[in-house]
Amino acid sequence: MNKYYVNIVKWIARISGTLMLVLFFPFYVGYGLPIPSMSMTFFENLWLVIMPLFLTGLLIGWKWEKTAGFLITIPIITGFLF
Repeated sequence: MNKYYVNIVKWIARISGTLMLVLFFPFYVGYGLPIPSMSMTFFENLWLVIMPLFLTGLLIGWKWEKTAGFLITIPIITGFLF
């Protein structure tokens, strides 16, 4: 594959990841960081653990693409399996 097209895909991923981070982070933090508790269901607590990994993966994606890919896909697949 041409290196030009690989760079285009990388920049599209970086720009879309930054947009998602800018849009998701304020909703996640809201009025304070949500803390898993016994009053919520297992699935709600699971997504409260998955979201910081997802957002961290978006930040790390600028420097290390493969590590960020694992930090984004593995928690989401785990969340969908449960």
